[in-house]
Amino acid sequence: MPSPSQSGTAPPIVEGDRIVSMHLFDDTTANNNVLLSVTLCFDKVLNSDRIHSALVRLLNIGEWRKLGGRLRRNDNGRLEIHIPESFTDTRPAVRYYHEDFDSNIGDHPVASQLPRAGPIAKTTDNIWNSFGSLTIPPGGPQKLVDYVSRDEPQLSLRINSFRNATLVSLNCLHNLTDGQGIGIILKAWSDVMAEKEAQVPDKIGAFEDALARFGSAVPKEQLQFADKLAGLESKPSVAGNAWDALVNAKSQSKSIFLHKRVINKIKEKAVADLSARGFPPEVALNGDPSKPFLSEGDVLVSWLSRHALAQLAPSTPQPVTIINSYDIRHRVPSAFAALDSGGTSPIYVGNATLRGHIYVPSSLVMEAPLGEFGMAVRMQLVKQTTPEQIHARVAVDCKILNSAEGARASFIQAGSTRIFFTNWSKAHLYEKADFSAAVVQPDAGDGGPKPGLVSYIHTQAIGVGNLPLNVFQIPGKDREGSYWIEGCMTVEAWESLEKDLEVLNKCDSL
Repeated sequence: MPSPSQSGTAPPIVEGDRIVSMHLFDDTTANNNVLLSVTLCFDKVLNSDRIHSALVRLLNIGEWRKLGGRLRRNDNGRLEIHIPESFTDTRPAVRYYHEDFDSNIGDHPVASQLPRAGPIAKTTDNIWNSFGSLTIPPGGPQKLVDYVSRDEPQLSLRINSFRNATLVSLNCLHNLTDGQGIGIILKAWSDVMAEKEAQVPDKIGAFEDALARFGSAVPKEQLQFADKLAGLESKPSVAGNAWDALVNAKSQSKSIFLHKRVINKIKEKAVADLSARGFPPEVALNGDPSKPFLSEGDVLVSWLSRHALAQLAPSTPQPVTIINSYDIRHRVPSAFAALDSGGTSPIYVGNATLRGHIYVPSSLVMEAPLGEFGMAVRMQLVKQTTPEQIHARVAVDCKILNSAEGARASFIQAGSTRIFFTNWSKAHLYEKADFSAAVVQPDAGDGGPKPGLVSYIHTQAIGVGNLPLNVFQIPGKDREGSYWIEGCMTVEAWESLEKDLEVLNKCDSL
C-alpha cells in the first residue's frame, strides 16, 4: 500500500482509471467527515480468507467496481472516484488486515466489553473510545485527507479471529453509502461467499446520479415546512440552545439492549393510550376507526425522547425539534434505475436518506400520555414522507448542494432542544449478513439457526469520540425482535431510563 503523502498532495492520476463524479447526496460535508465502521460479531470461528476473497470478488462484479475506486478532488474541489482498470496486489479492491488472537474473546480487554443479548432489557457502558483499535487496519485511513492524499481503496476490512468467535469490521467514509446501502452490501457479500453470484445484481446505481436527476425535476408540491428553513447543516446556525450547552458536559454514552418483550409493552401502552382518548383517521390501523396504529419506530422515538429530556424542568417550557432520518428508496422507487428481482425495492449503494423534522412543545414530550406524543410523531412524519413531499425536499437539497459546497438544508427550529435519531432497522442487517459459508466447523444439523449468523452488530463513527448529546443510533432489530440502540444522554436521563427498564422488566403486563 502506498505510504501517505506528508503534504496532503494527491497521488498522480493512473492511466486507465475510470473517473466518475461523486453523487450529489454523497459528497456532503457531513458524509465526508464521518467514517462508518460496522462490526459483525459471530460466535463461531470463520475462515478469514474466504470472507476477504468474497468481498474482493464482489467488487469485481459490474457496477460494484465503483466501491473499489479511489477518492480524488477535481479542479473545482469536488470529489471524484478513480476506478482502477483492474485490481492488483499494489492497488487492491479493499485494504485488508487479519489478526489471530490465541485466546477466547472473553479474555480480550476490549472485545470482551461488547454487549450481549440477555433475558431482560439493560444498558451497558459505551466502548466507542476503545473499540476503534479493533476495527481499523493498522495505518488504515480514518479521515477524508487520508483518502485523497493516498491511493486508498474506499473500503477497509479488518478481521479479528478468536478461539471461539470472529469479529468482521467493514469501514468506509459515509460518502460511500448509508445504512440501507450497508445492508445491500452485506447481502451481496454473503451471496458471493455462498457461491451464489448469480443472485448478485450487477447494477447498483453507481454511475447515474439518481437523486440529482430526481431533484432537478419540478416537484408537484411545495415543501410543507419550507418556512422553517434555518440555514445549512454544516453552519453554526443549527446549534442548540443554552440548555444543550449546559448539560452537554454531563453527558454519557451507553448501549441499550431493548428486549422484544419490553418494546412490545411500551407499544401496547402507547396504543392503549390512544384507544382510550381517541385518535384521528390518519393513525387508524388499515382504516379501522376503532384500532389505532403506531409503529415501533414511532414508539422508540417518543419513549427515548421523553427520557432524554428528563432533566428539563416542567416550569421552563421550550420548543423541541426531533430529527429522524429515513430512507427514501422504497418510498420513491421510481427515482432509482436499478430495482431488485421483484421490481419493487431499489438496489442503490449510495446515500438516499432525508431528515424528518418533528416540532413539538416540551410539555407534550414530558407530560402528555406516551400514545399522544407518539401520535404527534407519526402524523408529522407521515405528512413529510409522501412521494410528493420527498420530491420537494430533494429538490430543495439539490439546489442548496449545488451552491453551498456540500451543505444541506437545516429545518431545526431556532432555540429549540434537538434530539437526533438514525434508525437502520429497515436495512435488516441481522438478516442479510449470513456468513455460514465461512464457518470453519459447522454444527451438525440440529434444526437450530445457521451457524454463520451474527450475534451482535456494533456500529460507530470512528474518530468522533462519543456520540453528541441526545443522539441515538439504532442499528436495528436482531433476529429475535429485540432492539440494539446506541445513545448519549445526561446522567439524569440515563437514571430515568434505567428505572423505567427495571419496572418494565418486572411487569408481565401493562
